[in-house]
Amino acid sequence: MPHCLAMGTGAGLTETDLGMTIEQKLKSMCPFYNFMDNIFGKKANVEALDKRDSTKSMAVMSEGEGESDIETSSNSDSGLSAYELQQRLAKRKLCIPRNPNVEDIPTSITPVSDTKSCVDESCGVTDPKIQSGEAKGHCKNLKDINDQKDRDKENFHMKLFENFITMQKGKWMAEESILKEKSECKFNLEKEKFEQQLHIDTEQKEKDKVKSKRGYSLEREKFDRQLCIDAEEKDRHKCEFKLEKERMECQFQLEKE
Repeated sequence: MPHCLAMGTGAGLTETDLGMTIEQKLKSMCPFYNFMDNIFGKKANVEALDKRDSTKSMAVMSEGEGESDIETSSNSDSGLSAYELQQRLAKRKLCIPRNPNVEDIPTSITPVSDTKSCVDESCGVTDPKIQSGEAKGHCKNLKDINDQKDRDKENFHMKLFENFITMQKGKWMAEESILKEKSECKFNLEKEKFEQQLHIDTEQKEKDKVKSKRGYSLEREKFDRQLCIDAEEKDRHKCEFKLEKERMECQFQLEKE
């Protein structure tokens, strides 16, 4: 039985004594009566309450301690507010029949966000009707899903980074290959140009050498010819001198005779 329902019946509140319906009295004493179906999973059955004996509604309480506590509370706590009355009843360890379909609920009022209930905004569960066991599994599943999403996002970013590095590496390699090819082409052109110039210089030297050798030969030939001419001229002069000498000797002999 819900907490407010037990509290009202335990205090002996009836329509004849109060001049109002039990539902109205419960609403006045329990501000969150309209939200009991969300809090306890079930709203108070007011019609059944009118037909049931108050002692039966407190069947789980001990016969001696439970009834004495309720009677005392109806006399001494009549001037308290609904919240203070509920807190005092909670301190007296008021026994509430347990609904087997719902989890045990603390007797003291605590904010829902302070308890480890299934209403967890972090995991996305906002329905208080979800039982705690199911909520834990549900929250765990959502947490696993969120963790998986985070891992997928991290893996996706890692893949993007790896692809970027691969593309950048390919770009660098392509640029390096182009620069290397340009350098090789330039080197080959310079080498070919140097070889051509060397060949031209070698041919020119050979020509100059041949020309020089031919000139030397011509000069030598000219010199030799001149020597021959000089030798012939000397021989001619020698012959002339010899003939002149013979002529003079002959003339001297003739004059002598």
